Amino acid sequence: MQFIEEAQLDRVGVFAYSAVEGAVANALPNPVPEAVKEERKARLMALQADISLARNQRKVGQVLQVLVDEVDDDGLVARSAADAPE
Repeated sequence: MQFIEEAQLDRVGVFAYSAVEGAVANALPNPVPEAVKEERKARLMALQADISLARNQRKVGQVLQVLVDEVDDDGLVARSAADAPE
């Protein structure tokens, strides 16, 4: 959480750890309960949502070159060079 607060990244993706075949971490004692993993993930993503909103608000009024992915009756979906297709 401290790193996210200090780094002020535009975007962050988070996932809860789950055991995968061959991972050394599978053998660590005292695994974190699923509920705790999900609560931690939610807290981190809530913090990041606030940071992303503030960083995006700084872009209001700017003109950006974008790639348009989709157009329909409601508008369009586009992304800048900094955005992944997802």
